[in-house]
Amino acid sequence: MHNATITSGADAGNNSLAKPGCQEKCGSVSIPYPFGIGDKGCFLEGFEVNCSTGNVPILNTSGTTLLGINVTLSEARVLSPIAWYCNYTVDNGTTNVMNSTYEAQEFIIGPFFTISGTKNMFTGIGCATVAVVNGENKHAYASACGSFCYDEDSIDGSAGCSGMGCCQTAIPGNLDLLYFDFLMDNVDNTQVQNFSPCSYGFVVEEDSFQFQTSYAESSHFLEQYGDGVPLVLDWVVDNKTCVQAMKNQSSYACRADNSVCVNTNYSVGYFCNCSQGYDGNPYLNGGCQEDLKKATDNFDKSRELGTGGHGTVYKGLLSDDKVVAVKRSRIIDVAQSNEFIQEIVILSQINHRNVVRLLGCCLEVEVPILVYEYIPNGTLYHLIHSNHDGPPLSLEIRLKIAQESAEALAYLHLSTNHSIVHGDVKSLNILLDENYTAKVTDFGASRILPKDAIQLMTIVQGTLGYLDPEYLQERKLTEKSDVYSFGVVLLELITRKTAIYSEGPNKEGKSLASSFIQAMKENRVESMLDTSIMCIGLEELFREVVELSIMCLRLQGEERPSMTQVADKLKAIRSTWREILLLKHEETQRLIEALAMVDPVGDLPPSMSYTAQMLGLDIETTTTTYHTGTTSMV
Repeated sequence: MHNATITSGADAGNNSLAKPGCQEKCGSVSIPYPFGIGDKGCFLEGFEVNCSTGNVPILNTSGTTLLGINVTLSEARVLSPIAWYCNYTVDNGTTNVMNSTYEAQEFIIGPFFTISGTKNMFTGIGCATVAVVNGENKHAYASACGSFCYDEDSIDGSAGCSGMGCCQTAIPGNLDLLYFDFLMDNVDNTQVQNFSPCSYGFVVEEDSFQFQTSYAESSHFLEQYGDGVPLVLDWVVDNKTCVQAMKNQSSYACRADNSVCVNTNYSVGYFCNCSQGYDGNPYLNGGCQEDLKKATDNFDKSRELGTGGHGTVYKGLLSDDKVVAVKRSRIIDVAQSNEFIQEIVILSQINHRNVVRLLGCCLEVEVPILVYEYIPNGTLYHLIHSNHDGPPLSLEIRLKIAQESAEALAYLHLSTNHSIVHGDVKSLNILLDENYTAKVTDFGASRILPKDAIQLMTIVQGTLGYLDPEYLQERKLTEKSDVYSFGVVLLELITRKTAIYSEGPNKEGKSLASSFIQAMKENRVESMLDTSIMCIGLEELFREVVELSIMCLRLQGEERPSMTQVADKLKAIRSTWREILLLKHEETQRLIEALAMVDPVGDLPPSMSYTAQMLGLDIETTTTTYHTGTTSMV
């Protein structure tokens, strides 16, 4: 394994800092060194930014408005002017008079800046338009594009800049001057001026511009872009090569440890970057930090999302503003490192919407690190056991979470040539996104086994309350070990009790699985179920879910259903009861709103009482029948 830098798309460089003691922002725009505001010590020559006019940053070398700076890519986004030409027929009361307005534009930038030839396009808009651009690098440059329309219906914004209302052409790199104009002498717009009287010419950042039909038909374009259009500038910190710059360390701009000098391929000059695996501002002393240290504020405790047996998970913010979950090994030893490697091996074989995605890793360091997609709604455990301020999860959402989690585990058991046994299924290892989509996570205890094989373990890993009795007593880890643990999760969903819970005067810890089975035998299951999801008319639904839970909790692994059967059963339950559940949810919401106006909700009425007989489930006669090669539930 090798060190891996975690990135997503272009590195925005937004986290780069100003020089210490200098103003970091102008308005909403970050101003990282070598750019700067105020005292000369806050910027390098040629990179001064003026922030004295309404918190609008102005690049002093060109006088243009600055939209953003990317230190990593050595780019700046600015506003570029627009050339325009309009030819109207005006009725003065007695006769029609031609009224023309026209403005060409020149755009000059400073000595360390050039116009990007890869990010920008020269663009013309209009229906009788020949837009011209002239520029300078080592040589004079000129180009043009034409845009024409037969009538108003021929302008098609959906086709982009196709030459009908809009045209585009590429420009070379390394330009430090632009001049926009039009060929007007041989172009007559009298036939189109009633629906397209104006022409525009400009250089614009290609990714930020999308042509619309209204731009050619009205003044909509100038209304939207009257101050200018976004344009990308490349910049170098000095007009020297890296070899030349390094000869004078006092003026050499790459100040940070773990920084590198980069020669440009579009002009003479260099810029600085942080070395691979580091991020930040290479122009500042100490400016380049390890990517993940910076993303997590050096693994600050305030960034912790949770701590498990295999590591601590932190919320991280990458330099492209992408939020990730960073898992750092808790113990620095060979066994812990091997578990991280095992997790990577397993996750590299998995591609399922209900399994959290591994984005990258860093193993050749003292403390191994894994980086996952960030799931914003936290764990199922906290949502059902700690969410006392908000309304409880509806039964429909709980069944959805159960089905999706079961499908993820079934996928692990069947998706590859070998079975992947999770080994630590619990509500803390099921994450939920903003739509309550389940994501199974934490594969530190997982094992890859041959199909239908049994793994004899020397050390039992897992969580008390979820552990398969066969695994706990006989050290046998199989796919059915996951089934047992999932049965406990299913009980958590319908009881809202933790796997080991305390109640009564002694507050003794009780096993949810054992207590539930005992409650069923004693015909007092109603004392275990979560009253917030119990409704008259759902007796059969609860009977099916409880029956499925009990089957998962069979002491003998061979008597339990497979995870595929569990997932299929939950899918069938949701499909059968979906409309009724939605109706019950709406009724419950109305009842809650009505009761909130009168009195807090009290105990459920006697008619809501559930017994084992009502659920129609006989503990002693719930069986699992097996046939050669297949398993069926009856």
